[in-house]
Amino acid sequence: MKKFISASHSCVTLCLALFLSLPSQAALISVSSYTYNTSPHSSYSDSGGELTDGITDNIAWGEGVTIGYSDVSNLTGWNGVNPNVTFNFATAQLIKSIRVFAADSDGYAGVALPDTITVSTVEGFSQLFTITNPPGNGSTIALDLSGFATTSGAFTLTMVRSSSWTMLSEVQFFSNDIAPVDNVPEPKMGLLLLLGLAFIRRKQLSK
Repeated sequence: MKKFISASHSCVTLCLALFLSLPSQAALISVSSYTYNTSPHSSYSDSGGELTDGITDNIAWGEGVTIGYSDVSNLTGWNGVNPNVTFNFATAQLIKSIRVFAADSDGYAGVALPDTITVSTVEGFSQLFTITNPPGNGSTIALDLSGFATTSGAFTLTMVRSSSWTMLSEVQFFSNDIAPVDNVPEPKMGLLLLLGLAFIRRKQLSK
C-alpha cells in the first residue's frame, strides 16, 4: 500500500512538472467595441459585430472558386480605400500579439491581402507590419502581428491595400507574446494522464 501511495505521489509530481513545462495557450482579450474610421463598402458592410463574432474562417474568391454573396456575407470589405479600424477595450490592456483574418484571393474579383498593417495607439505606439502573401488562395487566412508589447484601451489598425478590395472576417487580440495558434486547449493533458496511469501500473507490477 505504501509503495502504491509513493508511486501515485511520484506520478502527480511528474505530471505537474510536465504541465508547468507546457507552452501557455494564447490569452484572448475581449473587445468591447470597434469603430470604422474608414467606412466599409455598402455591399459588404458590417451587419453587426462581424469582426469580433468568433467566425474566423470563410471561403473567399480564388482560382476556380465559384461563390455567391451568401458565401461571403460574414466578410467586411473596403473598395478603393485603405481600411482603418479602432478596437476599444473596457479597460487598458497589455497586448502582445494580434491576429487578423483576411481574404487571401490573390487579386481574384479584385480582392487581395493588404500590403501592410500598422498598429497604433493614442499613447504614441506605432508599428508597421509587412504582409507576406502565402501560396494558395480562396479562403481567409490568419495574419499574425507580434513582437511588441504595449498597453492601451484602444488599438487602431490601418491597412494599405494591394488591390481594389480588402476583406476581413475577424480581428483578435492576445496578451501573449507568442503567435496564437487557436483557442482550443492542446490534447497534451490527456497524454499526461495516460503517462501517469502507465507509471502507476508499472510501479504496481514491480512490487
